[in-house]
Amino acid sequence: MQAWQDYDLWIRLIHAYGNALKLANNSIIIDLAHSNPRITTSDREGIGYTQFTKKHNSLLSDYDKKQLKIVDLYNRKIRIEIKDVVTLSSGKESLLQLLKLYLITNIPLLEVLIYKAINLTRLIRP
Repeated sequence: MQAWQDYDLWIRLIHAYGNALKLANNSIIIDLAHSNPRITTSDREGIGYTQFTKKHNSLLSDYDKKQLKIVDLYNRKIRIEIKDVVTLSSGKESLLQLLKLYLITNIPLLEVLIYKAINLTRLIRP
């Protein structure tokens, strides 16, 4: 797979050994502040998404497929329209993520302000 190797591993482990626990807190921190190339923002990300969903189609519910589509769009910062927000949204969490994607892809300055605010918050925390 060109990307999504982590998702591929997780779904194979869960399929082989049973359910996993979702942690309430993040267990990794990803630094998005630099502009170096990443798999998650490259064309390989979209190819990886397509490969992953084709490979595991029989294991994915319609809900799963919708959520993974949102992850792919968000990771690659694909510009979406309001109709996409309505069509893809399936709950509060996905609605908020889609609204954020809509705003940062349609108002690019907003993304810069969000990252600056996040970095400022990290500096202020004890």
